[in-house]
Amino acid sequence: MTDTNGMADTPTRPAFEGTEDQNKALDDIMTWAISSDRSAPQMACLLGLAGTGKTTVATELIERIRHGAGLSTAVCAPTGKAASVLRRKGCLDASTLHRAIYKLDEEASEAQGKLVWERRMNSRQASLVIVDEASMITEDQIADLKVVFGRILLVG
Repeated sequence: MTDTNGMADTPTRPAFEGTEDQNKALDDIMTWAISSDRSAPQMACLLGLAGTGKTTVATELIERIRHGAGLSTAVCAPTGKAASVLRRKGCLDASTLHRAIYKLDEEASEAQGKLVWERRMNSRQASLVIVDEASMITEDQIADLKVVFGRILLVG
């Protein structure tokens, strides 16, 4: 079962018990994500070696932002496989990066006889987008993320 924000419904969800580094990162990112300071950077990164719990920290961040701070978030990854890992970890609304940024231009597609994609313009679909496996995205995709979303957390 899911809640209205796309997270798994966990009425008796256990408290997050991360490492000291994970908890520090979580607190710092949470402060940045909910800040109303317009001079704060639009983009932040959560970096670490494989298996250090970056996705776990990001999942906990989403839970806290959606349920504690009440802000809207979007969660995506560059590939369908990476998005499915996020869904297995409780982010049931995780999508591919392409789906989060672009939409099909049906009229142009029909006229040209091929699929034509266009960037979603200034939709600010969410206050924060979390992009897992961010090392796989291009500079052009980052530029498009900056147009479509408010704050951006790159995880990878």
